[in-house]
Amino acid sequence: MDLFGRDEEQAFDDAFHAYFAILVAFVQKYLIKDRHTAETIVIDAFLDIRKKKQHSFRKDGILGLLYLAVKRDCIDYLRQQNKEEEKHRLFEQWVSEQPFDAEDPLNDPKVVESELFQKLRNGLEQLPLTQKEIMEALLDGNKAKDIARQRGIKDNTVSITKKNSIKNLQRFVGRNDTTILLILNFLLDEHLKN
Repeated sequence: MDLFGRDEEQAFDDAFHAYFAILVAFVQKYLIKDRHTAETIVIDAFLDIRKKKQHSFRKDGILGLLYLAVKRDCIDYLRQQNKEEEKHRLFEQWVSEQPFDAEDPLNDPKVVESELFQKLRNGLEQLPLTQKEIMEALLDGNKAKDIARQRGIKDNTVSITKKNSIKNLQRFVGRNDTTILLILNFLLDEHLKN
């Protein structure tokens, strides 16, 4: 059911048309250069405000609230990007610390990395649908609380599903192949902390 009346809906549309381009330009100039990402952040800010009905959608009173929402969403996006870069750096460091035998191409760190992630993908494909969807959402960088909200479940259900998924993955990739499970657990724990 739409919480907005007809006048509020029109005011929301007017505010969107009046401020969308201004806010995208603000994001691109000061925070995030990528246009598509900037547009997505601005749209999300509008939708968050609309969903929470935080403000009467009078065109003259919403701009400050929109700037704050956009700034908050940009900061969240940049923090997530930094976490992703840190995870990649740690993984690259781990790969570089592995023994390398130039005579054996199977010991090439890139081959090892590729094999590990192929095992992970194969294991994820074997999970029950709900576990697979939640694990993929976590690996895509979604926060557990956001996944829970989107699916209409409790935050704790996401954590329990993660644990059950890891148990299933242990069976699929083998208990002896702890490397892939440690990497997976590290990646997921980073998301659940947020």
